[in-house]
Amino acid sequence: VVGYEPDIYGRATAPSAAVRVQRRTEFLKEFFDLLDDSKHSDQSWGVQFTDEQINSYLEEGFIKQGLASRVLPGGISRPHIVFEPGKAELAFRYGGSWNSVITIDLRIWLAREEPNAVALELEGLRAGALPISGQWLQEEFAKAGRESGGGMDVSWYRLNGHPVALLRFQADQAHPTLLLQDVHVDQGSLTIRGRSPESAMHAFLMHFPDGLLKPISD
Repeated sequence: VVGYEPDIYGRATAPSAAVRVQRRTEFLKEFFDLLDDSKHSDQSWGVQFTDEQINSYLEEGFIKQGLASRVLPGGISRPHIVFEPGKAELAFRYGGSWNSVITIDLRIWLAREEPNAVALELEGLRAGALPISGQWLQEEFAKAGRESGGGMDVSWYRLNGHPVALLRFQADQAHPTLLLQDVHVDQGSLTIRGRSPESAMHAFLMHFPDGLLKPISD
């Protein structure tokens, strides 16, 4: 049962090396567009990644360039992801005590209570076909947040009986350079939209009722 291998590795992986290289290039273009657009103070920005693009980058770039061994926790290898409406299924090989394929079912949404916070609800966690506790995953998430060096903070709470990871981006910055506005997961794709704090404030002020911002007269 623990040795069961789910079909996620074949569901979003490009069928040939040539296609994977092309999808990797598409992923990198979208990724660097995200970095460039989020620095612009006068416009909104948005990027879309397909799961095939992400998996192709993980296979053709992340793994082959040796980044996986430096970034992923010990024992974890060959990560893959599949997007479905509002959800993602993440799987990776784990060579530790289970020596199995770990599969994680996540529901994803943008938290509205605070800026730049994305919620990941852990709806299922399995080693092979065997359900396992989420405590191990919570510890790995917390460790990744501490070691990311990118200002990401991770905290946990419970919703509907499930653990939820709240990822806060640029949490260590008094003046963040981006403001997330939407994180949307559809069949096969992830879309992220945002704008700079300056352009967000400008749009907010433009929608004030007439006269509300007039100076107070003596």
